[in-house]
Amino acid sequence: MTGFTLGQSGDDRSAYDVTDGIEDQILADLEDDEKSAVMTLLARVSERAYRRGFQQGVVIGPSLPREWKDGLHNWRYAMSTDVSPAGDHPHLRTSAIERLHVENRNLPRLGLWGGRGK
Repeated sequence: MTGFTLGQSGDDRSAYDVTDGIEDQILADLEDDEKSAVMTLLARVSERAYRRGFQQGVVIGPSLPREWKDGLHNWRYAMSTDVSPAGDHPHLRTSAIERLHVENRNLPRLGLWGGRGK
């Protein structure tokens, strides 16, 4: 796959468009059942992330300082989605690939990567 390199986007458009930096039609040659599997996987990963975010909002949100809550829009949209900042420690960051692995440890079984973050 030559159409994507993590973090290569020149700006932080991926915060608004998750397809930024990925070649158009890169998945077009997949068979329909493969496309369906990718879409199901993306939907499940997205749903888990949504639920995790909701849970963190309920648990962590009330304890955050007001000034941090006021900057939430920038925290969400001002950096690339190739980066995964910690919700309760905004200066701690990991790669989005590493977060994907941590939150979904069975993905290597599908052949997506041989080791962590690859």
